[in-house]
Amino acid sequence: MAGGAKPAKCARCGRRMAKRACPALGVRICQLCCGSLRQKEVHCPPGCGHLAAHAPYQENKILARKPAVREDVLEDERMAWLAFHVESVLRDFAAADPSFSDREVLLALDHARDKTARGRSRILIPGAAARPGNAAGELILEAVDSCRYTGSLLVSAPGQAYSLEEKAACLEVIGLRVRRASGRGREGRRFLDDLEARFGEVGRASGSGKLIIPGS
Repeated sequence: MAGGAKPAKCARCGRRMAKRACPALGVRICQLCCGSLRQKEVHCPPGCGHLAAHAPYQENKILARKPAVREDVLEDERMAWLAFHVESVLRDFAAADPSFSDREVLLALDHARDKTARGRSRILIPGAAARPGNAAGELILEAVDSCRYTGSLLVSAPGQAYSLEEKAACLEVIGLRVRRASGRGREGRRFLDDLEARFGEVGRASGSGKLIIPGS
């Protein structure tokens, strides 16, 4: 600092030294606040150097995380119905983008799960910083928010909404399916290929008029 002046205090916590300029907030913050806010409470602009440096570590942490739920959660027809809507989004996204991989499925699920748990509570910054950073994740989020359980593919009534806990559990279980199917080859599409096969089976059996859900 010029003249030997000490760095200012963090604009967020007011305790530690503000060593980082935050382009999203337009203020200087400390390293710890940067880490706690980054892509959680603040929509970081893609050009932020701190975001770029942190991204590989954060993504590897997400990919290595072990879900705290068991797959038998989806044996309940109500939960299987929600999973069907989420996996429909993944299937359509993968069909439109051949480069979409199992790795990106996991990141999209985590994006939606994180925003579901936080109730979409982020500091919104005007312009580019406010735009969602994960298109597939945002589509999944819309799917879990809008999904209603009807109990039959033939019923068009409004149906029952899902709790935040149910949404989070469903996303966790689908993540477990991805990890199990993809193994260590997450840059490929083993889960997505299996998903397409399961939906193909549903299409062949749909003439029965029953509620048929992939993987149930």
